[in-house]
Amino acid sequence: RFCEFEERLTRVCCPVEDLGLKNWLDNQDVCILMNISDRKLLSLRQKGLIPFSRIDRKIFYKKEDILNYMKKNLKTHTNNGNGTDGIE
Repeated sequence: RFCEFEERLTRVCCPVEDLGLKNWLDNQDVCILMNISDRKLLSLRQKGLIPFSRIDRKIFYKKEDILNYMKKNLKTHTNNGNGTDGIE
């Protein structure tokens, strides 16, 4: 009987990866990744520079979109000077 309960609980509380959310970032994740403030992130959203999705009041960003934006727009100190070294 306990095993049945455990199996049901495992199905209900499946890991985030199983829901297809592993490639999505929230505001905090993006701010940390890009080393920017939440206000700067809001500004990028309002200008339409970074695509996003809203679920209820929570905002999510595709990891791929953020990395593409970083490769195109952020300058970092790198050995090769093109600003994208190490961004994957």
